[in-house]
Amino acid sequence: MCKLVKIAVLGKGPARKEHLKTWSAISGVEVVGEKENLSLQEALSLDVDVVDLCLPLDQRADYIRRASKKGLHIICEAPIAQSVEEAESIVKACSQNQTNLYLGNSHRFHPAYVNAREQLEDGSLGNPGVLRITHSIPRPEKEADLFLQVGNADFDWLVWALGDVERVTAKRVQKKRQDGSLLEFALVTLRMENQAIAHVELSWSTEKVEQTFELTGEYGMLTYNGKESNPIQVELTSGNLDVEEGLFVKNPLRREMEAIINSLNSEGSVPFTPVDAMKAMKIAEAAKHSVAIGEPVSLKRGALL
Repeated sequence: MCKLVKIAVLGKGPARKEHLKTWSAISGVEVVGEKENLSLQEALSLDVDVVDLCLPLDQRADYIRRASKKGLHIICEAPIAQSVEEAESIVKACSQNQTNLYLGNSHRFHPAYVNAREQLEDGSLGNPGVLRITHSIPRPEKEADLFLQVGNADFDWLVWALGDVERVTAKRVQKKRQDGSLLEFALVTLRMENQAIAHVELSWSTEKVEQTFELTGEYGMLTYNGKESNPIQVELTSGNLDVEEGLFVKNPLRREMEAIINSLNSEGSVPFTPVDAMKAMKIAEAAKHSVAIGEPVSLKRGALL
């Protein structure tokens, strides 16, 4: 029999509200301390097993360290820090404190991205050739890192689906609108170790999140556009390809949270680990370095050469 998992959700705004709503729909979970602006100190004084952090990037590292020191398991969206070095230090601290660090990554649980990885793995598309990904979100109020905070999930998904990255080339453009607001665009080209090429377009230019991808293999093409009512399209040179029935019944956050609860109850593992998160962060850092020097940057086993 699974034990009841007590969770405190920290943070504010839409993300916290969505997490509270989703946790309330999952059996075996009790949300503790539901008041707005619950502080970490207040959460630590409660009878909880897990803290779910819905926080800005610049606050995550401190909260994770303090919660882990108290022996609590932690859920937090990736990335967890503003540099690879700091993130590795946090992961090490959690390991030493014997607390689990569960990192959120929507692509690992998004039906379209899960389905695309499965098609690549089972060979339905043949050997992958060129992949194109676009990801745009509204510009945050605070100064932020386009590669780390927008591209992180895309970089992780590419490694998850295709293996490690061999070389990173990036360009970034910043423009001001007439109203003075700043637009930022970046193009990151990744050459994978299997020689597939991925073009990742990132931007802060839209009023809401927009995501697309186009995967081309020797046997066909798989496309996704989050704005369309029938977002997944599969075109093969021969035959038909069935998309898993019931793929869209649960949203990515619900799938992710259920995986975490199963892991806490020793009934399974989560598909996204801190080791995976480090690889994505290193790609983001390589992209920034490529912009700075105006040249491609080589990677070896996830590290800069």
